[in-house]
Amino acid sequence: MQEIHQSGVMARPVSSDNVWQNRKQVWWKKLKDGRIYVCLINAHTYIFMLGLSHEVTVCFADIGLRNAHLKDIWTGESLGLYQDKYSIVQSQTFLETPAE
Repeated sequence: MQEIHQSGVMARPVSSDNVWQNRKQVWWKKLKDGRIYVCLINAHTYIFMLGLSHEVTVCFADIGLRNAHLKDIWTGESLGLYQDKYSIVQSQTFLETPAE
């Protein structure tokens, strides 16, 4: 995790929307070794309120990928190979390794 923090590259939002008012945010940055750090943030206070879906999704095309092997930053757990996108309901940070 230290290499992400000290990479010298600033994370940026995928969308150019107002990130201060958007309750579902996707931030990313490319590391020197080619992996991509992604942070999905779901800041809704009541995630399951009224049964509405508050999924946060990263579309890989937005960060220059089609497929990626995902790894959870906090647990070190491999999340598997995903195609085109990845969605969650809560917040999560992970690394993407480009896949063919």
